[in-house]
Amino acid sequence: KDALDVRIGVERMSVGMAAENITKEQIAGLREINNKIRQAIIDEDVARISDLDNLLHRRICESSGNNVLMDIMRQLEEHVLRYRFEYIKSIKGNFAIYEEHERIISAIENKDVEAAGEHMMDHIRYQREQICKLFTEK
Repeated sequence: KDALDVRIGVERMSVGMAAENITKEQIAGLREINNKIRQAIIDEDVARISDLDNLLHRRICESSGNNVLMDIMRQLEEHVLRYRFEYIKSIKGNFAIYEEHERIISAIENKDVEAAGEHMMDHIRYQREQICKLFTEK
């Protein structure tokens, strides 16, 4: 929970800066990754979904142009990797992660810093709730 709480703040900052700085090519790259996530959901390839999800979030952060923020994100990846995988296993066959990413990408593309931040917060809050639920049940 602590790592995901920190991740909410870092990712909100990341997506806001990305909305201000991203290029059309970077947007296309995010969409390409998210389309691969959609296919991995269809294929029920949990490991690939997890890897691609991590890559998508990293690319959003990279498009912020803030090197310190990218260093912090890399450190957070280590803390949330296991939880992210368990979360993705729990939503197998569910396209919510793809749809949430689409909302985030569209807001970034539209340079809507506020909407991008809200969508990212919703995305990670939902993940945090599901992960806490999973580990409470175990």
